[in-house]
Amino acid sequence: MANIQSAVYTGVWTNWSMGQVLGKTLTIPQSQGYILVAFLGLFVKFAGDQLWQILRFVLHQQRSSGGPQDGLHYQIQAILRNSPMGIGISWKFAQLLRAWSPKSHQALRRTLPYAAYGLFHVAAIGAAGLFSSRVVSMNDAALVRSPTCGWMVEPVGDLNSLLNQADRTATETYVLLLSSYHRSIKSSAEYARICYDNTSTANAMCQQYSSSRLEPKINFTATCPFTEELCLGDAVYIDTGYIDSHEDLGINGQPGDRIQFRKEMTCAPIDIEGRLSTNWTTIPGLLPNDTIREYSLGSNRYPYDGSLIPSNITIVLSNYSLRFQSSAYELRLDVDFAGNDSTGDFLSTFWIIPELRRPHTDYTALELVSKAEYMQKTEDLWYSATTQESLSWQTDHPVSVLACAEQYSYCNISHCTGNSGFYEIMPTAERSGLLAMNNAQWATFELVWKAAQLSNVYCITSFLGNEILLAQDLLTDSASFISPGLPSDQWKHEIKNMHAMTMAILQQRVVEYASPPDWVLGPGQRTTDFLIKPNTTLSQNLCENIQIRASNIAAFSVIGIFGILAAGAMLTILNFFLTDIVFWFYNHKAGDNLGICEVEWRDDELLQMQRRMFEGQGIDTWEGHDDDVPVTRESGQRF
Repeated sequence: MANIQSAVYTGVWTNWSMGQVLGKTLTIPQSQGYILVAFLGLFVKFAGDQLWQILRFVLHQQRSSGGPQDGLHYQIQAILRNSPMGIGISWKFAQLLRAWSPKSHQALRRTLPYAAYGLFHVAAIGAAGLFSSRVVSMNDAALVRSPTCGWMVEPVGDLNSLLNQADRTATETYVLLLSSYHRSIKSSAEYARICYDNTSTANAMCQQYSSSRLEPKINFTATCPFTEELCLGDAVYIDTGYIDSHEDLGINGQPGDRIQFRKEMTCAPIDIEGRLSTNWTTIPGLLPNDTIREYSLGSNRYPYDGSLIPSNITIVLSNYSLRFQSSAYELRLDVDFAGNDSTGDFLSTFWIIPELRRPHTDYTALELVSKAEYMQKTEDLWYSATTQESLSWQTDHPVSVLACAEQYSYCNISHCTGNSGFYEIMPTAERSGLLAMNNAQWATFELVWKAAQLSNVYCITSFLGNEILLAQDLLTDSASFISPGLPSDQWKHEIKNMHAMTMAILQQRVVEYASPPDWVLGPGQRTTDFLIKPNTTLSQNLCENIQIRASNIAAFSVIGIFGILAAGAMLTILNFFLTDIVFWFYNHKAGDNLGICEVEWRDDELLQMQRRMFEGQGIDTWEGHDDDVPVTRESGQRF
């Protein structure tokens, strides 16, 4: 996958998680985000100043009476008229309280409310400044925007057939595509190991998709779904629940344009020894002293003569092949996709036996050939090693099989399809055969279906082989056959991990649609050379609406920013015109009774009080007695 952190859209977009209005989001680079947060904090402080000036005007006017008052009254009025917002005003009232307490038993009652007003206002504005950053700052949601969009071409055919045809171009393309798919799935496996296996998702890698992980419901003691005689014990049942295209996969869309996807998987160890296997047999044409053993889990689609005539042989083990096996574990597999025989795609490798078959179900047989030697007795049903030889325990059976049944369903919010095999529900089918979907839902369904195409046990095992096994990590080194003993439920951990990989692939492929990987595959060859771009407007629209979590951006609520700026502007305008409006009302509507309030407001202004002080000393060359700022009649007059 491309570096999605560098392919983030900056600008205004709608996060439909919060609706059309509240979801309007401004995404900008983080460095610019710091500036915007600082500006909004200062603006809130500025708006708070305007609010305080309005409040102190109201308090001052409320206290104005025109009648005789004591000195404390006039000092309170002077402080209200001239003190700016801040701790200073509370300190001024504290000083008043200290000075007047010996002289007035009502000093506390008369000064404390205003001191409290000042403290409360400072605290409120500080909280508003902090809260404003929370109001306008969204989460780390962002949209992916890449110069390219679409799916990689799918590899068609198989390598052996292409080699036999001696078509170099087709063979090279096939190998390049397989290499790209392998790399992509391997990165998903790494994501699953880190982000699904731990309770914490604090790792930076886990902070890129819309959801860090898709949590399933897991029953480790489920009933085995196969014929009782073939089940060795309990099964593991995993249900993804309904994975929402928007909330879980990050396909940003309105509620009516979303779909849901569900996968159910049941896996259990199968008893194939004796029941489904032959004895070791010598066949003419083999190497001297070599024997083979055959296992029949179903009819092979591709028997050894190269035709499509089914054979009842699924697995063949050679005594020599076991002896010269170069790794501790060799994981083989076969798959039976439901409905595949009717579609004609022939993606399955075998038809599973009736004892294991259920309708509308995909089956994968995980066939483990183990030569590992364990330092402790291992009683796991898949890795069973209870035979001790010298210092180690040897595997009990040449091959052990886990059978997995997988089913899928889709919902259009109100209705769901029945459980089916993956290829029984395809975007190429007639819409009448599926749910009633609008055009946007259909485009979303196509995207989710394509993303889920590799989200099965067969695909991840085909590309990763032994790398998928957790037990592989416990070997003493990459070429070793020696391992510590395994817990008795090791196979259950393996299934849980495989499921986590399928979910990580699903998450990754949704994002890869909008931001395809751009890797060098060979000289002059890049992954983007094999890209199939969307061919409809709705599909192209989905390219621009895949949501991720980005650490290098800042996201802000547009309505939050607008609300703060609008509120601040309203307070500023109100403060600017309030005195003029009130005094106009006094002069034209209220008469002389309230006119004294205007006089007191102007006389209590600091510079007017200073003017009156000078005039009391005989310096009466002042004009502008009714203005906010009085001036001397002559410029430069000294006194």
